[in-house]
Amino acid sequence: MQVFLDTKLSTSFIKNNRTKLKPIIIEWNEYAWKNISYIDYECGKKCIFTRDRKLEEYATVITFHVGSMQLWNYPKTQSESRMHVFVNFEPPTNAPILAKLPEDFFNYTISYRWDSDITMSYGCFLPIEQNDTDKWSEEEVSKFYFVIGFENAYCTDYITEKVWRLRDLAVPIIFDRSQLRGKYKALNPYVIAVRDFKSIKELGDYLNFLIKNYTEYKK
Repeated sequence: MQVFLDTKLSTSFIKNNRTKLKPIIIEWNEYAWKNISYIDYECGKKCIFTRDRKLEEYATVITFHVGSMQLWNYPKTQSESRMHVFVNFEPPTNAPILAKLPEDFFNYTISYRWDSDITMSYGCFLPIEQNDTDKWSEEEVSKFYFVIGFENAYCTDYITEKVWRLRDLAVPIIFDRSQLRGKYKALNPYVIAVRDFKSIKELGDYLNFLIKNYTEYKK
């Protein structure tokens, strides 16, 4: 992977060697909630990956984390030879800029949705540092029978690691099974859905039943 650090040098170099260069991918903005970016990982393909916006006119691909995009600084020009890639791992309610962008601004999508061009599951586990008192280890989570897997928005396909990673430690409780599309359908036997019950009392009775009947719980 190559990343240009000197804008003046790289721009001059590109102008003189444009036909010989590998495709240029620009990450226009960073992910909003964590200092995590795919630019931090080794690129397995032959490309140049950079955050240098001044190389915009030479880019083959520009990726946009829509949750942290600003209306005043996105590219105002489009080119048939350049692809704009929508990247979003949060629900659309956290990306109000979408309503203000041109409808044809994006060519491809990367998100948690199964109908995206590229689907990437949301969520990850991070190592616990010695002084972290607000994070739970897998051992601590496994002491509980259930984990509430409600999300901060009820949107198509939007489930996080609370469901698909914690299911081996405790039984996730989700809002509705309709959230489990695509490969997530395989999670159906491992979760409890609130909407499967006529009332909260009925749900509570079922949870108490499972706690008292470990054989049924393990099913």
